[in-house]
Amino acid sequence: MTTEYRRILLDGYPILTTRHGDALVTRDGRSIGVDEAVHLAPCNPSKIICVHLNYHSRVQEFITKLPPAPTYFHKPITALNTHKGAVVRPERCNWLNYEGEIAIVIGKQVFGGVGQNVFNPAMVARVALLVSFPVPLTQWVFPLPLTSLAAPDFIHGLQIFLGNQLMPDAMASASLLGYTKTEMSRGIDLLHSLAGDHAPVLSWIGTRSGSFGESASLLILGGGLYLLACGIITWHTPVAVLAGLAIPAAIGHAVDPTHYLSVSAHLLSGAAMLGAFFIATDYVTSPNTASGQIVFGLGVGFLTWVIRTWGAYPEGMAFAVLLMNALTPVIDRFVKPRILGRDRKGRALDIPESKGV
Repeated sequence: MTTEYRRILLDGYPILTTRHGDALVTRDGRSIGVDEAVHLAPCNPSKIICVHLNYHSRVQEFITKLPPAPTYFHKPITALNTHKGAVVRPERCNWLNYEGEIAIVIGKQVFGGVGQNVFNPAMVARVALLVSFPVPLTQWVFPLPLTSLAAPDFIHGLQIFLGNQLMPDAMASASLLGYTKTEMSRGIDLLHSLAGDHAPVLSWIGTRSGSFGESASLLILGGGLYLLACGIITWHTPVAVLAGLAIPAAIGHAVDPTHYLSVSAHLLSGAAMLGAFFIATDYVTSPNTASGQIVFGLGVGFLTWVIRTWGAYPEGMAFAVLLMNALTPVIDRFVKPRILGRDRKGRALDIPESKGV
């Protein structure tokens, strides 16, 4: 049986209700008729992004063709209307089109807003884009030194950054993880595919193709150490993530170096450093205790190695973080902090009374 939820305005406050027949019932037992309630939008979005020309009737209306890739446009949040809400026509507007849209609320709002989300919103977006557009999100531009003749100068680089000039296809290159997975499928082992220009150590200085934040591990590590020094994050999750990735990588590489990437290749490639210091340490979606954060980090690192080694996608950090986000409530349930004045089992400590001087 499907449960229908509605967000209404009751006594001046937004309240989430459950529909029972012709009545809307709040969690504290208050009831109001469906027709009497002042309905609100399901959420308060910070932005509305729409897909353009996503059905054939719209294409026929515009007398055009479907584009090779989806296009998007922005709508102001004031465009969001409520159930039985009035459609207001602006002044000096002779014609007005209105339509019903299928809205997808992902990441934060679906779980109640900021601070209530179970999954890391950035990783939800990353995985959604990766699954929807796998080819554009796995093709990169090979980085070149500034002194190289083929490298763009400052003006051309600025034009590329602003999107005014396309990068030539000849400079396209796969990331290290994607490259090794492709070479393995061709029957070329890792000892030959990672020689020379594809050595993992190149990721330290940024001469490695990949998405922003995963091509220069040295800079990411520096930023992570800065967060540690400022006390913004603790060491438990980052160290656990890197250890959970490095330990199985070391074992696999020791057993068969031709089929399993080395520890350096895993730690310096993909989103390992970025995920360890900037993603897995998210306050909302990670465990509360230090011990729980270690368990969480080890799980993220291990799942990343498993997905990289046997999964269809070359990178597994985003998937691993989301899987462990789902287990965070379970970790918090079994790994609890000790209550002040009690031992780990919850029994009161025998504390002698202090004697007055």
